[in-house]
Parts: sequence; C-alpha cells; structure tokens
Amino acid sequence: MSVHLAAENAGHVEPPGRRGRRGVAMEDAAVRPVRRTNLSAAIADRIAEQIALGKLQPGCRLQSERELSDLFGVGRSSVREAIKALESRGVVEGRQGEGRFVRAQDVSGMVRALTGPVSVSEREVEQLYEARGIVEPGMAALAAQRGGGREVASVRRLLDKHEERVQSGRYGGADDTLFHMKLAAMADNPLLARLLEGILAVLHATREPALRSAQGLSISLAGHWEVVRAIESHDPDAARNAMTVHLGRARQLAVDVVRSHDGLDRSPAPS
Repeated sequence: MSVHLAAENAGHVEPPGRRGRRGVAMEDAAVRPVRRTNLSAAIADRIAEQIALGKLQPGCRLQSERELSDLFGVGRSSVREAIKALESRGVVEGRQGEGRFVRAQDVSGMVRALTGPVSVSEREVEQLYEARGIVEPGMAALAAQRGGGREVASVRRLLDKHEERVQSGRYGGADDTLFHMKLAAMADNPLLARLLEGILAVLHATREPALRSAQGLSISLAGHWEVVRAIESHDPDAARNAMTVHLGRARQLAVDVVRSHDGLDRSPAPS
C-alpha cells in the first residue's frame, strides 16, 4: 500500500487525481511548511507523529524523496536526513528497489535514540553512567545465562581484533560500542539493547577522547576481557560484578575528559 503525504495548505493545490492514486494522506498540520532551524529533525518528527497517530500504518510505503521535498517545501537533502533518522529509530525501513516502508513496532520502539551530535555536561555524563550502571550489569548477567558458545567465541574474536587495533592506533569509540552492543544481543532483550544504544550514542563525545589515551585503552580492554571471561563461565554474578567495576572505571575517565574540556579543577568524583 502506497502512502501519500498530502499537503492541503492555503495556496497548495494537488494535481487532479493524485490523491486518489496515492491513498492515505497526512493531515494538514503534518506537512505545513517547516520553519525550524533543524529541518530534517522537524520533518522526521512530523512523519513519526503521523505513524504514532495511526495515520500511517505498518507496511505503508512513503513517498519518494522528491515528492516529500515538494510537499514540505525543503531541499531533498533535508528529507534524506529525516528518513535516515527515522530508519535509525527503527520507525522506517528500506527495501531494495521498492522504497521506504513504515515498520511494525515492537517494545524496542518505546526507546527513541537521539540523532546528531549531542553536547553533555559533567552532571549529564554522571547521570548517563548511572543509567549504564543500572542497565548493563544486569544485561551482562543475562548474557552469562543466555549466551551460547558461538556467541562467546565471536566476542572473543572481536576482542582479539581490538587488541590488534590498539597496537596499530586505530581503536576508538565505535569499537567500544560494538563490544557492548554484542553483549546486549547476547542478553536477548531488544528493549534493553535499544536503551543502551541510545545512551552510548549520547556518550560518544566523551568516550572517544577517553579511549584515545593509553590509560583509557588499557582500562577499557582489560574490563572487556574480565566481563567476557565471566560470561564464558556462565556465572551471572561474576559477569554483573565485572561489568559494574568496568563501568566505574570508564565513568571516571569520561568525567575527567569533560572536566579537562571545561578547564575545571575539581576533586575526582567518587567511583
């Protein structure tokens, strides 16, 4: 089923027969000219709102970038970024040669990841690591219970590659994120995985500089190996404890990066 995101604002007239061919239409408010500074975010919000209201049903096909560009009165690049944002949220999916379609939502859709660069304060970094400290140790325990031999072997191979990347000076935040998301997959809870993905995305600005230091690399990889060994032993308590210790060290590194960036001279935060 094709979806028509029609605009019926004053001054906008649809070509004869166009509405009938395209099917379901967005309401006027959804496609009024966008005037926010972040055009792509505004467009993504408009489309997501129509999906949430049930105006666009799962399986419906969105219009092309050109058509959406005309309807919203913006450039195609803004529409393209909006669609990418919706895809990253899991709201829309692309099908080769067919276009983009509204996805059926599961519980993981309850968590909406931020898009674009985000600047966080020291207090917000503390809060994000506080959230990680609640979520990830439990996920590590679940991974120890649910992870199979192949999954554990895959994570071990990943850490071996990370060791090589450290030696060549190419290890960074994306590598660190991949490790944590692999453990999240082993925990087999999409909602928790989605929550963690959003937290890590926001923390990227602080985690990346911390991981560039020799100390940060050493602490990160050592912590990862400790967690994996506990999961490999199928020991939920040990996995939970290893992740808690690892996150405590990572949190302090991240806070130090923020303080250094802000030029603040404060006593270290408790770990």
